[in-house]
Amino acid sequence: MINKRYSDEFKLQVIREYLNTSIGCRPLAKKYNLPSKNYIDTWKKQLLKKGLLSAEECNKSQIKTYSLKSPEKKTAYEKQLEKENLRLRAELAFYKELQNLIDEDNKKNSNLEIKKSISSISTM
Repeated sequence: MINKRYSDEFKLQVIREYLNTSIGCRPLAKKYNLPSKNYIDTWKKQLLKKGLLSAEECNKSQIKTYSLKSPEKKTAYEKQLEKENLRLRAELAFYKELQNLIDEDNKKNSNLEIKKSISSISTM
């Protein structure tokens, strides 16, 4: 297999796109026909070491990436799922309580039947 060489300008373009967009390593590697997603992390370290990429640029971009999914920016589907989850939890709690009441009732009835059996035996 022939090793392909990439220019620093190309590497910088790919890394800046990775840092400034929400595109992940795998899709970006595929977009630029890179053999592996690992190239992106390796290039980032190389460019930092060469001084072509600043640490501030990397840190600022990473903070931006992590804060994309803030609680205020939930999609309609996520809100729908939360609502459904809440409803299902309420239903489950209701059915658990209902089952507890049924179990208690059955226990009382079985105790009553035992008492009746004992009293019918003792009257014989």
